[in-house]
Amino acid sequence: LTTTPSSEGHSLLAPSPFTLALTLTPTDSGIEIPEIIPWFNSLEQHVKKNPCGVKFGDFGPELDAKGFVQISQLSHDYMLTQVLQDLLRIEMGTAILILQHVEADLQAISSGRSVA
Repeated sequence: LTTTPSSEGHSLLAPSPFTLALTLTPTDSGIEIPEIIPWFNSLEQHVKKNPCGVKFGDFGPELDAKGFVQISQLSHDYMLTQVLQDLLRIEMGTAILILQHVEADLQAISSGRSVA
C-alpha cells in the first residue's frame, strides 16, 4: 500500500502495483487494521526468503475459524506467545516470528506508514 493525497488534503492508502491488496477494517479511531486471512497471505508472499519454509498463509484461516478477525487481536496486549503456539500447533520460534511481524505492522499503521 502507498499513501495518496486526496482532494480534502488527507492521505489515503492506495494499492501499490508491487504489493498484494490487504483487506482493511476501520476502527473507531479511523485507523485501518488488516484482516487476519489477507494479512497472513501477504506475509507469506513477503517472507519468501523464509529459511524455515513456514507457510504463513495456512494460519489465517485457522485463526479466522477461532474467531480472530484482525491482526490487532494478535497484539501483545491480548496474545501470549505460548497461546499462539498452542492454537496453531507450531514451534515457539514461529509463534515469536508471527508476533514480531504483527507488532511491526501495528506500529507502522499507528504511525501512518503502509504495512505491505
